[in-house]
Amino acid sequence: DYCPLAIEQALGKTSPVSVSYELQDVEKLSFPDATFDCVLDTFGLEFTLHPDAALSEMKRVCKKDGLILLLVSSTPKSRLGSAWLHLRQPATLAQSGRFLLRDWDSLLKAQGLTPIQSLKFNFGFTTAYLIKND
Repeated sequence: DYCPLAIEQALGKTSPVSVSYELQDVEKLSFPDATFDCVLDTFGLEFTLHPDAALSEMKRVCKKDGLILLLVSSTPKSRLGSAWLHLRQPATLAQSGRFLLRDWDSLLKAQGLTPIQSLKFNFGFTTAYLIKND
């Protein structure tokens, strides 16, 4: 995580498996190429200024044929949902630094990441991507 408070909170939780935590910038990870079998991000990419750099780093540290799993906020296809999100974006960005209006399909494509499966839920406000790192 990029936030020391998030690391502190995570360290305070118990887990049945061994977990290590590091303070890292997803746009410039310190791990060697092809380190991980699986890279998982749940709503973290929405807070980075350069999601293209973050996705590039995720691809770099994921082993060939490894999995990249993303859970992101997305813009619903309904006009009402989309309008609400566009109205809410300035306040959300000012309050939390969270970018809600990103075109994840285009960002993934630009990094050469092709989802093998994607699932929209939460009325289209959330998308889960399963990506095989080719």
